[in-house]
Amino acid sequence: METIEKYFPDLSEAQRQQFDALYPLYADWNTKINVISRKDIENLYLNHVLHSLSIAKLLSFQAGTRVMDVGTGGGFPGIP
Repeated sequence: METIEKYFPDLSEAQRQQFDALYPLYADWNTKINVISRKDIENLYLNHVLHSLSIAKLLSFQAGTRVMDVGTGGGFPGIP
């Protein structure tokens, strides 16, 4: 989470809680269905969440904007 907060310091408390909840969820599901590389689970925030959020540093989405995740696998980048 420190990595995410470094680049996105203005997250709401709800967003912080949601991002914080990702690691245990992905760690659990990764043992069952190999969502991401098992060797990479410890780098979830850097290699997956932060990379998925990078578009938010380049584009400003207006309130109400809808974005579609079309089969990106493992929920990235759609979930973050």
